Amino acid sequence: MSKEGETAREAVGKIRGWLRANPTFDGEGSSPRLTVKFCGGCNPQVDRGFILQTIREELLGQVLWVAWGEEADLLLVLNGCPVSCADREDVKEKGRRILMISGNIVSGIEKGAGRGQPPFP
Repeated sequence: MSKEGETAREAVGKIRGWLRANPTFDGEGSSPRLTVKFCGGCNPQVDRGFILQTIREELLGQVLWVAWGEEADLLLVLNGCPVSCADREDVKEKGRRILMISGNIVSGIEKGAGRGQPPFP
């Protein structure tokens, strides 16, 4: 498996774990809203598009993908290298929770700044 495939698989595992821990969103049982933010792509060490495509395919029917700029329950920040230039406060405002991918490194899901205090862990 390619390093992008392994990175996507690790990210999907973390997202699925988060989904299992949070069976309802906004108290209405609605699908969790996910959005993605790419870095500028100046020094990509991984194929960011492939990683996102793989994640989207694996989560088909489990989440609702929303456009960048809309608030989301989980923000996927996809950096092409370990510098993580998209790891910024103005980006983190868009998600209640954040999953940061930096090259082939996948963080844990962390608290974001979106929508005030999140109602779930």
